[in-house]
Amino acid sequence: VVMVKSFDIDIDIDTVDRQAGDDTNRKILNLAVPALISLSIDPLMTIADTAFIGRYSPPNDPSPLAGLGSAAALLVFAFYVFNFLATATAPLVAKRRGLGDEAGAAFVGGQALGLALVLGSVLAAALLLYKAPLLQVMGTGATGPEADRYAEEFLTVRALAAPAVLACSASSGILRGYL
Repeated sequence: VVMVKSFDIDIDIDTVDRQAGDDTNRKILNLAVPALISLSIDPLMTIADTAFIGRYSPPNDPSPLAGLGSAAALLVFAFYVFNFLATATAPLVAKRRGLGDEAGAAFVGGQALGLALVLGSVLAAALLLYKAPLLQVMGTGATGPEADRYAEEFLTVRALAAPAVLACSASSGILRGYL
């Protein structure tokens, strides 16, 4: 233990180092937990979809799960491509806040949300317009017409959620920028 005496103040350097380490760990957790939650939402939705479809589809009919598998893989990839909305927004918002520019941080957050909604709408339109060829690339042609039908239905419903999914991603970045 190193003791520093100056101006009649005793400072225990080890205690300061431990407190600084605890503060750093807390800051890391404050950033990591929202990021983890944000990144786990889509896979958790896919797991829930798989459980419901597996449980409530007709017995001995693999078509619903086959269709879900192809469409879910396509959606996970499509949404993952736009993860930059969270990873780019967080440091931009944090930088503005660090400079004391709260209005600038709010402006960056608004731009990120606007971009997310525009990109989400474009993604939804692309998925809906090109669902048949995209699903063929994902292999639904090999699973039969019934699985194709299920895949198209599943993709249609989840594609409509693209603007909301990307807005949630941008919101997560904004939140991390404010932490």
